[in-house]
Parts: sequence; structure tokens; C-alpha cells
Amino acid sequence: DLYSFIPLDPGGGKQGALVYGGDAAPPSEQPRIAASLSRALTAVLREGGLARRLAQGFLDTLLISCELLDTCDPLNSRHSQQVAELCRDLAGELGWSAPDVAAAELAGRLHDLGMIAVELSLPQKPGTLSETEREVVRQHPGIGADLLAGLPPEILPPDVETGVRYHHERWDGWGYPEGLSGKDIPAMGRLVACAENLVARLSSRSYRRGLSLPRALGQLATLAGNQLDPEMVAALLRLYALRHIEPEIPES
Repeated sequence: DLYSFIPLDPGGGKQGALVYGGDAAPPSEQPRIAASLSRALTAVLREGGLARRLAQGFLDTLLISCELLDTCDPLNSRHSQQVAELCRDLAGELGWSAPDVAAAELAGRLHDLGMIAVELSLPQKPGTLSETEREVVRQHPGIGADLLAGLPPEILPPDVETGVRYHHERWDGWGYPEGLSGKDIPAMGRLVACAENLVARLSSRSYRRGLSLPRALGQLATLAGNQLDPEMVAALLRLYALRHIEPEIPES
């Protein structure tokens, strides 16, 4: 059989071709049918791009998955949203650009995405996890980041994936998944770590009550320079000082 093609050009360069031929239609009708299909496909591409629309749909699905994860824990049903809001406010206090502030908020919403691969009971288990259980939980930053990998930058800023992957690294190098330390940890990871740490202290668990905001801030202050980036912690304390909330530093 003979085949022919019509280029698809929605603007800004060729993005593919429509190939036609065979016995699907009489030869005299094939060019007209192919041209009509080409116009329809070109319109889809011009509307925003099929790949872009698919990528956006995939990201929306992941965001919904994070919301569903939160609802599985009735004590912390807004965890991801609270982390996202604090990431946004902290990035603003640090003077980040508007796009970076938006990326910080999105990283907060997605930071625990990888927990979809972890047994739901583990994060809520009273007492100490076994080494095997801890290792399972430690996989969630990489799983979440891998799910986001490959999304086009116009859909997902690259720093979002970075924030998800590195939000459990520690300033002193004792974190995971890669054991990075200090400024080797990407800034978005350090920011999400700071925000998530505070929200976790404020949140109640099945085995303990959440702390008051002043007490949680006081505990956070003691982590500056060992677990958390001291500049990030200082900015977070400034943020709450502007709201007239001061930390209660624990007695040594």
C-alpha cells in the first residue's frame, strides 16, 4: 500500500505528521479526509498541546491523591495544605520571587506524595517503628519525586520535584534519602523540611497531643544548625514574630 502524510503545524514549528493510506477510504477521498483530520488535530495542539493537557491531568491526579492521603488520617486531614501554606509564607519572608513562592506552595502540597506507596497504618503507629518499617517510610521522598519526574517545566517547576525529594535531608547530614548536609541540600528541600517539621509538631497523633504554637516554635529553634537550616528557622521565627507569636524555648 502507498501512504502519504500531512504535517501538523500548530505554530512554532512542526510537531508531527498525519499519515494516511491503505483501503480505509476510496483513494479520491483520502486527501480530503486526511486534511480534515489534520485541521482537527492541529486545533487540539494549538489549544495548549495534547501532551501538556495530559501532563496537567496527571499532576491534578497526584494532587488529589495527596488530599486523599490526608483524609486517611482524621487527626491531620489538612496536613499537606498546612505545609503548603507555611511553605508559601516562609518563601515570601525569605524574599523569593513570585514564581518561586508558588513553587514552594506546590512542593508543600506534594511533599508526602510518595506515602501512597507506604502502608497507611505505619505513619500512625504508636511507639517506635522497627528498622524495616523505618526503611519503608524513608523511601517516600524518592517515590514521590520519581512520580513527578519528567513533567514539563511549564506544568511543574523543577524545584517542586527537588523539594519533594530532599525534604527529609538534615542540615547535619543525618537525613535521607542521600545524606546531604548544609547548603548541599537544595534550598527548596530545606524550606519544606522546616515547614513540615513545624506542622508535624503542631499536629496531634494517636499517641500524643499536638504542641501549642509557641512551644512548637521553641522546639524548632533548638533544631537550627543541626537538623534544620538556621537561616530558614530564623526566617520562620521572624514570620511569627510579625504576628506577635514568640517561641517558648525549652529549658535545658
